[in-house]
Amino acid sequence: MKNILTLLLPFMLLINSCKDSSNPVSTNGEEGGKIKTSTTVESITQSIGTGGGIIKILKSDDPLNGFELTVEANSFDQTQDFKISYSTIKSHELGEFFNPISPLIKITGYSDYANYPIRVKIPITLPAGNFAMAFFYNDATGELEGIPIEDLTNNYITISTKHFIANKSLAKPGKQSEDVTWASVVVSMIEESKLNNQNIIESGFKPGIDDWEFVNFGSYIASGGHCAGQSISAIWYYIEKKKKAGAAQLFHLSDKVNDPAKPFTLWEDNPKGYRFASVIQTDVKWNDQWIEDLKMQYSKPDITFKAFALSILVMKNPQLVLIRKSTPEHSAHAMIIYKVDYPNKKLYVADPNYPGNRATDGTSTERVIEYKNGVLGPYMSGLKANDTQIAFDQIAYFSNKAFLQFEQLASRWTEFENGTIGQDKFPKYKLYADSINGTELYDNYTTLSDSLNVLCYSTESSGYISGTNHLQNIYVYDQYGNKLAGANQDGKTKLVLKRGTNYLGFYIMCTKGTSYNFVDFKWLTIINNNTTVPTLKITPDTLDGLKNKKYVFTATLENATLPQKTIYYWGMDSHGHSKIVYNDNTLEYRYTQTGNYTIQVILSDSTTGQTIASGIAHISIREPANNYECLISSWLFYLDITGDMTFIPPETKMDYEYELGPDYYYRGDYELNWEDNVFSVNYTYGIPPISTTGDTLFVSGQFEGTISKDGQTLTSFVASEHIEAVTYVYIRNLSVSLENVPITSCNSNSCSSLIEGPQVGNYIKDINMNGTYIEYPTGIQINYNLESIDYNATYKPRLSISFAR
Repeated sequence: MKNILTLLLPFMLLINSCKDSSNPVSTNGEEGGKIKTSTTVESITQSIGTGGGIIKILKSDDPLNGFELTVEANSFDQTQDFKISYSTIKSHELGEFFNPISPLIKITGYSDYANYPIRVKIPITLPAGNFAMAFFYNDATGELEGIPIEDLTNNYITISTKHFIANKSLAKPGKQSEDVTWASVVVSMIEESKLNNQNIIESGFKPGIDDWEFVNFGSYIASGGHCAGQSISAIWYYIEKKKKAGAAQLFHLSDKVNDPAKPFTLWEDNPKGYRFASVIQTDVKWNDQWIEDLKMQYSKPDITFKAFALSILVMKNPQLVLIRKSTPEHSAHAMIIYKVDYPNKKLYVADPNYPGNRATDGTSTERVIEYKNGVLGPYMSGLKANDTQIAFDQIAYFSNKAFLQFEQLASRWTEFENGTIGQDKFPKYKLYADSINGTELYDNYTTLSDSLNVLCYSTESSGYISGTNHLQNIYVYDQYGNKLAGANQDGKTKLVLKRGTNYLGFYIMCTKGTSYNFVDFKWLTIINNNTTVPTLKITPDTLDGLKNKKYVFTATLENATLPQKTIYYWGMDSHGHSKIVYNDNTLEYRYTQTGNYTIQVILSDSTTGQTIASGIAHISIREPANNYECLISSWLFYLDITGDMTFIPPETKMDYEYELGPDYYYRGDYELNWEDNVFSVNYTYGIPPISTTGDTLFVSGQFEGTISKDGQTLTSFVASEHIEAVTYVYIRNLSVSLENVPITSCNSNSCSSLIEGPQVGNYIKDINMNGTYIEYPTGIQINYNLESIDYNATYKPRLSISFAR
């Protein structure tokens, strides 16, 4: 999130203004209250103007003696009247870990979020070996909410908030409503030994169940990321919808494509959720004061760590964490702390960059912030999921409500349910068929064509595809999440439609600055009623193919005459890779990634430019399942033979090494041709001189071999190679014949064999090497020939072969 400042809602005071009623309603168990108190006693009433000020209670006989409420200048738009009162707590029903050490403090006054944090210093008596934390208390529901701590001593606790969570009095039978609002605050302590005995402190929130399934890549209105919006909305949904109302889990709540084996397939397919997170991100009002609060917490990591532990222990709710890199200063990132390992000092993180605790490559691991040697953090992540990883070293507890307008999420959720979320913030757009002057694309759009051009038009976006009339970028997906097409440079997205019903997903991105950003995703049904137009039949179709194996695809025109000059546009995979082929209806292609792919082919007349027909094929590419499949999907072959070689003439100075096959450095695009279990290749390449006095070498060769059906043996192999220099006299001829060489090793990268010692001779059926070179410095031309190899010599022979993938 580029500016997490853009998601923590005005963290300030929500103290609701109060009339001069003498006693706000007490909490003697009424309306779900869980704290019983004595009569409320007023301590002080004071006004604070727009210039700010401090309210102090200096009464030796008052339990709030030493209390201070500090308001910064310009926190309010007009003067506010505050009243501070308290009630002695007689009993409570908030569990064994809630132990109040202050009265129930009531703050009556300001009824909105303040522009800057309000600091409240509360006198306490904290025994050694104990930790204390302040909570807001809701009189009606009995709920607690932790408040960020700026300082804690044995004599006082200082808290910071922009928002005092309000209670409101209720009219009683026969009485007029007092229309009074106030905030209740109470300080509780716990023995640190009890925290240590907790082991794992659980909130109940679980990544992969209670977070969003989409990734924090940002959007048009939150281009720097929406980590805070994503985290806050997930916390809100868990507390307000799942825990209280029994709603379904949030993970994959509102998307359509959900493949557990591919966790990030079509993350865009949750427009309501993605817009919801982005809107909450922008709803937050930011200023730089949150940084000061973060710095204060950063200087007291022990307090911050314990605040997370105690708040989750007492409230059983996940908590918002705000992190920031201090040197050099970065914007912040927001996440969720959902459990705490107190003895091992670990905070467990649900990071919007890793939904479900999974990285975009599919790997899964629990993510933690550790408290070691008096230091909390650092934590590695990015401002967005696709940003560079940085070490966030400042960690802060920001509560769920003290700084954020938590209540506002309910109205935004109504917009989510109605499908109107973000309509007032994201740029409006329209999808058109063929032309912006044509028909607007709608659900159940009907056509008589096998192809369709789709355009996305928006004048509300700050930019557009260069050279177009306000056209925006889109991608189109099939119902399985496979990418079918994207907008070309002219802004048109060319689709091939199958006959009948096409259920298609449209990912709309509008231009902002130099990048395309999420705006919307929608599913539309496009109906192709064409029964007469020519079609292309693509073979193979429904292919069960292997990764890295080259296949030949054929496009056959049906119900029409083939034009004299043709252009075939092949859209090959979900990554938008395409090929253009002239005057040939076949294409060789190798897939380097596993997955399900939809091939789309369009045939055009290259003379007139007219589209003739189109077709679709569906294929599946998988990893090899055995040695044989590994071998037939390999595309490079290497051979190396060393041994004690004898040449004629005897004084011939030759390396005792025999290499055959293309040089990978100069010929990296070389590929084997496979027909069932037979492989072959013809190759030529040049090796440039390695110095100014050197010479260029030209290499040509061919070989053919067979493998056994179980992939365990290279049953036969015959090869030859010719090397010749351009200027100087240098000729080298190689040939070799092998048989029944065992394949000893196969993995995801290669299948190979390494044989050493006298047994090498069992596999070399024939081997030759001869040539001509000029001896240096005599200048005599030498003609040489390999006479024999001694497989029993001290110089141990070696045979090495490798099929690379």
